[in-house]
Amino acid sequence: MTKLPVFVGLDYHQASVQVCVMNAAGKILVNRKCPNDWRLVAAVVRESGHVCAAIEACGGAADLADELVEQAGWSVDLAHPGYVHRLKQSPDKTDYSDAQLLADLERVGYLPRVWHAPQRIRELRRLVRYRQQLAAEHRSVKLRMKAACCRYSVSMPTSSLSMVLRSLPALPSPRKAAGLDNSSHPFGAEPLSIASAPKPRPMAGERRPCFL
Repeated sequence: MTKLPVFVGLDYHQASVQVCVMNAAGKILVNRKCPNDWRLVAAVVRESGHVCAAIEACGGAADLADELVEQAGWSVDLAHPGYVHRLKQSPDKTDYSDAQLLADLERVGYLPRVWHAPQRIRELRRLVRYRQQLAAEHRSVKLRMKAACCRYSVSMPTSSLSMVLRSLPALPSPRKAAGLDNSSHPFGAEPLSIASAPKPRPMAGERRPCFL
């Protein structure tokens, strides 16, 4: 006797997965939470027929999908999270309803699928994203140092970040720029405050500014 296919919706979390199993008629057979392990997830589906599962594309979801495909023999599709959210008719967001929606979309064929990249491509994506983060940090540090050089009228080397770092000892500290002595303590004697900072004397013929 040929077993009918079942449709599974997986609401993925780092510690747990909400599993909703639905038959071809749309009846919910089970909808419960289990630990994030492919063996425990596969154990929820007791049917021996063809399993068609859907899971939202997010960090770690592709790894679980690979395990279910290779170890359990499932057919797993990755869903676009933004389009799935738009297809929800209820404003309530629960793991129960999210897993049920994924299973129902997989059943009727309306699941907004995205490409399930192989493991090698996903590792290259992580490497490229990490390089982009380092480049953004490099650019942010360089801009902050350029602003500090402009603040103290120090010429800014533009060839590389290492030249900017070598020019830092020439920058006066804020306490020395304010005329405060900070030689007694490596981090300064007391925090700089408006009351302790020396007040500039007006020049001859200069009018004092009036602050409202």
